[in-house]
Amino acid sequence: EKQGLFSTVSSKIINLVRLSKPLSRRLLVSHVDKLPVQAVASQLAVADKRLLLWYLDAMFCDALEVYSSADNAEWHAKQVELYAEFAPSTPNTSGEGSFCFDFKQRQLSRRYSSPLLRFLQSELPSQALLQQVALPACASHLPRPLFHEMVFVLARLGDPRKALQLHLAELGDLAGAIDFIEEPLLQEKALPQQQSLWEDLVDHCLQRPAQLAQLLDYMGLLSTLNPAKVLARMPANTGGIPQLRRRLLRILQHSQLREFQHAKCSVMLEDDALKLLRQKNQGLRRAIKVTSS
Repeated sequence: EKQGLFSTVSSKIINLVRLSKPLSRRLLVSHVDKLPVQAVASQLAVADKRLLLWYLDAMFCDALEVYSSADNAEWHAKQVELYAEFAPSTPNTSGEGSFCFDFKQRQLSRRYSSPLLRFLQSELPSQALLQQVALPACASHLPRPLFHEMVFVLARLGDPRKALQLHLAELGDLAGAIDFIEEPLLQEKALPQQQSLWEDLVDHCLQRPAQLAQLLDYMGLLSTLNPAKVLARMPANTGGIPQLRRRLLRILQHSQLREFQHAKCSVMLEDDALKLLRQKNQGLRRAIKVTSS
């Protein structure tokens, strides 16, 4: 690097990386103008797919401004396939990731995250192509498809109902399905679409007493699901739901608390509006000094 021998090493990228990954990473990321992505990736693709993924991931993490160019769209698609191919068989829900509300624990918990999911959530200009590539790549992953990533891609492709089905049927994650329905991405859509997802989720739970019991536990905390509609659809024989009385009382308590909070907030808003109106009225009635000119 100090001697400017980039032309010498440009054809020996594989040997350079195998000598020292940390130093190679710094060199390749810092001097993309002398060691372009196309040249480096082409050599690594022939030698070792894991090395290629290591390099593409380094470019995505450390040189996104350069790597996000449309000229690298081919390698963006390849990166998605490699992320899916080398994804661990057991998903890891710890580590980095954004937070969501855990309805069961009544506290914030970390969302599922993975290198592929973070890549798909980025603002790369080739995202439309990546989502088309990601869906079959995630579905063909062995021994188990990458369902979390498939849920995200299906939602982005405009098929949230199928994404919800995967959440419930394959992942068996009711809390995650609820969080998915209340996702800001879906709230930007038309309200009827969100309501249809709630209906699908309720239909699923009504056929499964264990999940219906879980839904009753969460129901008082949900702002977009009407508890009365769910309770009206519950079958007369609810013997399969343990501690049903306690769960129903909890829903009533949450509903009463929400109504109390709404009433108090309305009073506070009225007081603030009246106070501001008085201030404006006093300002309009104030004398204005006029000078003759």
